[in-house]
Amino acid sequence: MSGVTNTQNVYIHPSSGNVTNTLKSGDCRYNLNADGAVEIENINSTTLTISYHPGYSSSCFYANVVVYCHGASVAVTGVSLNKNSTTLTVGDTETLAATVNPDNSDHTVTWSSDNTSVATVDANGIVTAVGSGTANITVTATNGTDDTSDDKTATCAVTVNVVSSSGSSDNTNINTASLVLKKASKSGVVLSSKIVSKKGVAAKYNKKSVSVSKSLKGQKVVKAKGVKLSKLKKLSKMVRIYRKKNKSSKNTKVTLKVSNFSKKVKKVYALHYSAKAKKWYITKLTINRKNKTVTGKWNRLGTTALVYIA
Repeated sequence: MSGVTNTQNVYIHPSSGNVTNTLKSGDCRYNLNADGAVEIENINSTTLTISYHPGYSSSCFYANVVVYCHGASVAVTGVSLNKNSTTLTVGDTETLAATVNPDNSDHTVTWSSDNTSVATVDANGIVTAVGSGTANITVTATNGTDDTSDDKTATCAVTVNVVSSSGSSDNTNINTASLVLKKASKSGVVLSSKIVSKKGVAAKYNKKSVSVSKSLKGQKVVKAKGVKLSKLKKLSKMVRIYRKKNKSSKNTKVTLKVSNFSKKVKKVYALHYSAKAKKWYITKLTINRKNKTVTGKWNRLGTTALVYIA
């Protein structure tokens, strides 16, 4: 509470019904309610007005009133964070601390994230790492009015990594890379993230705790030359790539854009299923790092995931 505290002896005469006593005090005006508490009536007045509504006494008396004198509202001039950047691993949390200037300003603080799929933040500034990538966490200090033009902000850049099967932090993982269909050699080709079966290989594969080799256990797999299942890591979740109207998709060339490419990725393969052949195929893809795309030929389009060797 800003300003000064004064004690005033106020003469109250209840027989007049509503007695107002005018006294000088520190640039504020107040009301005295029936319980003897002082309430603000008008800020920045040079006169202190105290009103009392009698109802239980017929005699005059003096009331000793404690006056809390508020000065004019103090505006926010700036806000800062204890960190401008930080790096986390998926599942980690970190608390950001905001300092608002001046410290006696009338303000409220709010938090936000520009990429909640990577990092979220709660009302206390606690950041939670959700998925690999980058996000900006912003704290906003406002004077509490509808006018946001005088709001002050500060931002912390958050980088979130994941832990690969080797235990090291890696920016390429099932949590990071989403796929976008850029081009196909046949018309009507569609990419959908919706998996039909909740109990099949795709559902098993999409669990973080299941490796590529474990998800394919008991399946017929046609591998590219030199590929060992135990060496493959997940680059994306499984999606469905198919051709509309049940048209033939045999030997379809496809180009996919990968949202996040780590420099550690040396080789990329398409792991895809042919319902007709009832087999899984692992096909090597050509990487275009500049465009962040991979291109290859699918034996037949179907349930697909990208896997890699670091």
